[in-house]
Amino acid sequence: EILRQTAGWPEAEPCGQLEPGNEPHAALESVEARIGAARLAVVGHEPTLSALAALLLAGEDVDLGLAFQPGGVACLRIDGDPEPASAQLVWWLTPDVLRTLAEGR
Repeated sequence: EILRQTAGWPEAEPCGQLEPGNEPHAALESVEARIGAARLAVVGHEPTLSALAALLLAGEDVDLGLAFQPGGVACLRIDGDPEPASAQLVWWLTPDVLRTLAEGR
């Protein structure tokens, strides 16, 4: 909703593959279905989000110890098709850092 209001992104689409309890490969299928999008925001819950990030960054069955706090955000860059170990971490921000940025400190 924030991206739609502040940056003109389209309306959010529900995605069952991102619901808690789903495997990261199911979430990856949802990302793959949107190939061609210049930008994609994936919003979900733990542990699915961190497992998807680890899958995209490092590949199959790798635990990077990543964990999204509620309200945390990461930017991954994927050149080409989204597949295991195809992404680069651009940045990872906690809610505390985002609050500090919003306050202009």
